[in-house]
Amino acid sequence: MILIYGEAHQNAFVAERLYVERFPLRNHPQKKIFKRLVEGLKETRSLKPKTKDVVNKAITNELNKAIVLNYADNNYHIGIRGISSETGISKSSVGRILQQHKYHPYHLDLHQELHGDDFENRVAFCEWAQGRLRGRR
Repeated sequence: MILIYGEAHQNAFVAERLYVERFPLRNHPQKKIFKRLVEGLKETRSLKPKTKDVVNKAITNELNKAIVLNYADNNYHIGIRGISSETGISKSSVGRILQQHKYHPYHLDLHQELHGDDFENRVAFCEWAQGRLRGRR
């Protein structure tokens, strides 16, 4: 179809007639089909039809967004799978909601804890480091 359109010097009316002459046993596309095909090719650089990005509004509605964001804010240790299993919202929807609101995956682990003599140890280290720095001057 594109080659015939080119032979017709980008005239869809002439291209339609040429197609009918060359392929009499096939279904005959109308001139608007030639125009759409060429416009789509120019726009996407592909012969595949354009696909629309469809977000299921029922899944990412305002109530579900509020539920997911509430879980993410109040349970910093929970991940997408945990939120999904707790709320019944699919993992992909939870991930999409978090991504839309600029949440990034991370896992907070608290390993260090201060004990009784830690303060004195820190002060002793600071005094030692200051003494070493004074000795270099």
